[in-house]
Amino acid sequence: MAAIRIKGKKVWYGSRSAYSYLIEQSMKSIAADSELYQYLHVALVSNVNWFSFEELSELDASNLRMILLDVCAQLQASDPAQYATREGFEGLCARCRELVELLRE
Repeated sequence: MAAIRIKGKKVWYGSRSAYSYLIEQSMKSIAADSELYQYLHVALVSNVNWFSFEELSELDASNLRMILLDVCAQLQASDPAQYATREGFEGLCARCRELVELLRE
């Protein structure tokens, strides 16, 4: 079973077929605010194909940032106006950058 750690808490989920439902329910149970949940939902549920599900293990902010860089590249290609990178955002769009900042707290 794979796990992701968000703000020190583990979010567990099971098989690929149950992925969307379980990750959504898990995030709802731990997300302190709706904005964090929204970013995580966009980053993890809507773009399942950036990483190998079977190889996903615990992620810290550094590892998640690397995944988000890939995610942002895909989002920017699909909708450059909404997901444009900004100066000083280290290659991340504003939404993903804010998520990384939250994870550093």
